[in-house]
Amino acid sequence: MKFNKSVVYSFLLLVIVAAVYRILPKPESLWGFAPQIAMAIFGGSVIKDKKMAFLLPLLSMFISDALFQLLYVTGIGNTPGFYSGQLTNYIVFGLLTV
Repeated sequence: MKFNKSVVYSFLLLVIVAAVYRILPKPESLWGFAPQIAMAIFGGSVIKDKKMAFLLPLLSMFISDALFQLLYVTGIGNTPGFYSGQLTNYIVFGLLTV
């Protein structure tokens, strides 16, 4: 895959939108849905550059976790972004990409 500016901008937009979606309030019916899961499965099967396929969902997860932590520390949110056992989530997302 050639990485021209439009491809890079598309990937950045995808990561940012997925990260922001994860922290937005949702109805209970959507609690189990996260675009990062779709990014991991799609990236592993479609993106030829495996570094990029792994990076997209993990970067999006990290950005959303950092946003969760920022909201938690400032008292706006009640869900911490960084917690024990979090490494397991990142490993699972990495395995989904394979």
